Amino acid sequence: MTTRTRRVPTVREWSESVSPRDFRLRDLDLYVLQQYDQVLRSLGWRGRYRAGATGDGPRPARRDDLVFIPLFVLPMAGMFATGSGWFTTAGGGAMEFEGFESWLGVPIVVACFALSLPGPVLVLRRWWTGNRRWTTPEVVCLALDVGFGLLALRGLANAWQVEVLSAAPASLPVWAATVVAAVSLAAIVSASRGRRDAVLTHFERVGDPDPARARDLVEALAAGEREHLITQRRRAVATLRERGLIDLDEAVHVESLPLGESAAITS
Repeated sequence: MTTRTRRVPTVREWSESVSPRDFRLRDLDLYVLQQYDQVLRSLGWRGRYRAGATGDGPRPARRDDLVFIPLFVLPMAGMFATGSGWFTTAGGGAMEFEGFESWLGVPIVVACFALSLPGPVLVLRRWWTGNRRWTTPEVVCLALDVGFGLLALRGLANAWQVEVLSAAPASLPVWAATVVAAVSLAAIVSASRGRRDAVLTHFERVGDPDPARARDLVEALAAGEREHLITQRRRAVATLRERGLIDLDEAVHVESLPLGESAAITS
């Protein structure tokens, strides 16, 4: 089986080829500085490959992808614990699972939904930092999460007579997880800029930025090297301006920023 080789663009290539849909001005200095690992890390990013390097195959799994464990698996397990589910038998028939006894089932439901709470929040954060673009797995899992929560609430009431409408303590984690998932889903559906394509990611977040350290590292570069990088950025800005991806005010603003600080632009 053959795989397509993807080449990481230089800042010039990126400025000439990035689509309006995927363009983010904050990426400018990441491409300019992609060979400087310490600078990128101080900006809160890490490059997957160096400029001119190639990567084969699909992008590696990210730590953020682990969000689907609390987002999908735990709410589904909590829902099934109430008896609100069916399994397919080996013969192709359906068999309803009757749930656990209350002394075991209620703690399982509470634990599953309490542990699932970070899932929708992490998806919402990734959507926001990803230029408010959605992916199908995120939207589908959020919708399923809401459904699992509602079924679990019904199961708590029917199987174990938990007063879910009166916000009994055992139902609170389920209510919280369901509401958070519903709010996250509503925000993503109503305020997205479009779909986030499944493409190779050249940079990934690795922590909070340290702008002071980034400035110190850039200033520590040799004067000629720093001037070369600024020239590369200036040419890329001109290309972006010519392509209509930024206007004159944005071009003037980003050129006035110290090298590395475009990564803090949020628009």
